[in-house]
Amino acid sequence: MRKLFPFILAGLILSAGIKGNQPAAPATESLPAPIKVMSYNLRCLNLENDFRDLWWFRKKHLAELIRKNHPDIIGMQEAYTSQAKYLERALKDYAWFGPPRDDGKRKGERCPIFYRRDRFELLEENTFWLSETPEIPGSISWDSACRRVVTWGKFQDKKSGKIFYHFNTHFDHKGEIAREMSGRLLIEKIQLIAGKNPAFVTGDFNTEEDSLPYQTITTLLIDSIKITQAPAQGPINTAWNFQPGTPPDKRIDYIFVSEGIAVKTYAALDQTYLNDRRPSDHIPVIVSLKIP
Repeated sequence: MRKLFPFILAGLILSAGIKGNQPAAPATESLPAPIKVMSYNLRCLNLENDFRDLWWFRKKHLAELIRKNHPDIIGMQEAYTSQAKYLERALKDYAWFGPPRDDGKRKGERCPIFYRRDRFELLEENTFWLSETPEIPGSISWDSACRRVVTWGKFQDKKSGKIFYHFNTHFDHKGEIAREMSGRLLIEKIQLIAGKNPAFVTGDFNTEEDSLPYQTITTLLIDSIKITQAPAQGPINTAWNFQPGTPPDKRIDYIFVSEGIAVKTYAALDQTYLNDRRPSDHIPVIVSLKIP
């Protein structure tokens, strides 16, 4: 046994040496997850016309739809303060911002941006009005029926360190000239504010693909449904009339992206409750984006 011991010891040393000289397995780096972006018109507090579809009947179903699909960032439209405050309580993982459109302080609907506070750091935020004097709160121009705004935020993704801009808006529902001019102003402001940085826009544009506002916007941005890498899911149209059993009849809700942003998936979330009712008169759109 004593004669064999040196040979056994040498074998162990040689074995250890061979193992130590083997190349280490490459480290696997976890890539940052795509950003899930939602656009959702909530339907305002329309007490005169909504009856069975009043906010108080819909709100828990709307919040549940958002929780179920867990977007990272949401551009909402038609949110009165009480609606935004309810969603603040219901969606505890999110922070939000965005002033009301009528005076910038208390009155009117908002276009708030909700974002996951654990994933994003808000670096800057502001709002401008869709008017000839965009920096004046409450300003209105052209043939607009209502005051309209664009709320935007500059964010940094805590996972990747990448910086991007999110613009969120709601174009006028009656003024044709207002929608055309709003499209021009939106493009000008994105170029001025975001520059060459990645940017995307969520919103209810009250306009369809064959319109001048759409054509204006797509001179700079790309309609996300056009470049989704996976087949688009759900209905093409996004707006309906609160009549159970009827499909959406117009596509007016969009998510536009700047060049270089990859769209991994696109879906219109036609999710119902009770007797085929929907939580809003719009269907939310959700995309999965990869920021360059």
